[in-house]
Amino acid sequence: MQLSIFLDKMPLITRIARLILIGMAAWHLYVAFVGPPNPYIMRGVHVALALLLIFLTVNRKGLRNDVPSWYDVVIGLIAAGAALYPSFNLNYITQRFLYVDPLMPMDIVVGITLVVLLLEATRRMLGPMLPITALLFLGYGLAFTSTLPSVILEQLFMTPEGIFGIPIAVSATYMVLFILFGSLVERMGVGQLFMDFAVALTGRQVGGPAKVACVTSGLFGSVSGSAVANVMTTGTFSIPLMKRMGFKPAFAGAVEAVASTGGQIMPPVMGAAAFVMAEYLGVGYLTVAKYALAPAVLFYVALFAAVHFEAKRKGIGSVPKEDQVPLKIVLLERGHLFLPLAIIVGVLMMGYSAPYAALCGIISVVPVAALRKTTRHYVTIDNILEALEGGARNVLAIAAACACAGIVVGVIDITGLGLTFSNFVIEAAQDTLVIALFLSMIAGIILGMGMPTTPAYIVQVALLVPALVKLGVQVEAAHLFVFYFAILSAITPPSPWRSMQPTPYRTPRSSRRVGLR
Repeated sequence: MQLSIFLDKMPLITRIARLILIGMAAWHLYVAFVGPPNPYIMRGVHVALALLLIFLTVNRKGLRNDVPSWYDVVIGLIAAGAALYPSFNLNYITQRFLYVDPLMPMDIVVGITLVVLLLEATRRMLGPMLPITALLFLGYGLAFTSTLPSVILEQLFMTPEGIFGIPIAVSATYMVLFILFGSLVERMGVGQLFMDFAVALTGRQVGGPAKVACVTSGLFGSVSGSAVANVMTTGTFSIPLMKRMGFKPAFAGAVEAVASTGGQIMPPVMGAAAFVMAEYLGVGYLTVAKYALAPAVLFYVALFAAVHFEAKRKGIGSVPKEDQVPLKIVLLERGHLFLPLAIIVGVLMMGYSAPYAALCGIISVVPVAALRKTTRHYVTIDNILEALEGGARNVLAIAAACACAGIVVGVIDITGLGLTFSNFVIEAAQDTLVIALFLSMIAGIILGMGMPTTPAYIVQVALLVPALVKLGVQVEAAHLFVFYFAILSAITPPSPWRSMQPTPYRTPRSSRRVGLR
């Protein structure tokens, strides 16, 4: 697509929305380069841009909308203004005594407006389950505790413990950069590299097509950290190939779904919840990646074994020879695209922060793609702009989930529900760790139904982790335990939020070597 078409051949409001998306990506890159402003400003701008863009790009039915109505524009501007209210009144917010000084009438109006519009934006972006969960917690706090409504509103809106808490901080500083990195490398042809590399490694083995799906999804998951983007990118060639080679459609879809879900625990770029975990634990992201590496490898070893035995039982062989690609050719043509990933890992191992590592990776993507003729044609202004736009679109779902999860966390903190629930779990388990783990597993699966991984993990951390720690589980192990069951939200029905994810860029079919015949 030419730059002139990108700017001219579309409705004005659509152009404005796309430019705001690109501007959102550019602003976060600028902040990562020069340093973040005041946390309230950083988080407020992030939430404001996310809410404005959700109302501009997603209609009331939860479908992508390139031409928003006038009332969506108005609602989006009101939501953005409400999110920026603490930033515009920073001195007032920081100098007042929390829970002592009464809220001003404007504080109450703006706070209620932000909560209501945030719930609506989350419903549009992710479906109804997360907003309903937030409303249930709000209802509990208002109707079943002695906490004053004004105190709950103050907790959610006027402190860094609610909407502008740790989850949205992670979204604004960590995840946005890694999502932009994944969008850029994807645009530079890394998807084709992973596909061909997986075929070269496993295509000649028994059940080759399904094993290709395992390896490809694991590799792509190490870049994107998103199960949805993984399925939509790798599944377009792996599922048809598995079906063509004799696997049942249900099995082919299950393999791809499970393999893509595992990408959320595959370093170096794990899912958003892993960055939230690092903040909760107070450790570097590299430490969390080290914790997750062995379980991630075991996850794919188990999936690989299941595929192998199913292929043996069905008598399914390797990928056809005409679709196989020699490993030497793959590495010579596109192997240099592994360099940005190596740079991120290297910078993290040198002791630098995760945002700095992501920024270094982003800066390296375009020069690395320009090194060889086979990938140089991807380096265009249009491609880079579309990568920034696509990355910003993917950020919207994460930002909405984290901000809405902040409502849940805020209510749990101010009402003491976390302690109450922990005592309930301990009493129900009769101080037996195995029973407590089983109950936590069931609760985690239920909480994750229809909910993205990040809010499912955040809710479980607030409700379940304290109980496990009281029973003697190491803190890091407790977080990882609930994290593993939170990622099941990607494959546990119902899951209406998945249809809301923006379609990522995919390599044109004409350039694919696998699954074309």
